[in-house]
Amino acid sequence: FNLTNSNLTDVAYVHLFFVDGATCAVADRYLTLTPSQTTTFIASDLDPGTTGYVVAVATDATGCPVNFNFLIGSAEVRERDGARNGYGALAIARNAPGSVQPSNALYWQEPSFTVASGS
Repeated sequence: FNLTNSNLTDVAYVHLFFVDGATCAVADRYLTLTPSQTTTFIASDLDPGTTGYVVAVATDATGCPVNFNFLIGSAEVRERDGARNGYGALAIARNAPGSVQPSNALYWQEPSFTVASGS
C-alpha cells in the first residue's frame, strides 16, 4: 500500500493500525512523512500470513490525533490466484481544529462521526 502526505509545506505524523481481519487484533506503528512524501509498504513484509486492513490516523508529534486532512493512500491486493486489484483509500476528514485530548494515559479515543444531511 501507498501513503502520501499531500501537504506541500508541513510534516505529517501518522499512527498506523494494522487490524487482523480474522481476530481483530491490532498492531501499530508510527511514521513521519515529509511534505509531499509517499511511502510504500508491502503488508506481508510487515505482518506475514495476516490479512485485514490498515487505518492511518494523522497525529501531532506526541501521537494525539489532529486535524490534518492531507493524507491520501492506495493499495493493491494480490489474490491467491495471482489476480491483482487496486483501490484508493477511504478518507474521513476531521472538521474540528486542534488535537484530540486523550481521556486516559493511552493516546487513543474512539472516533465519533457526525452524519450531515444536505438539502
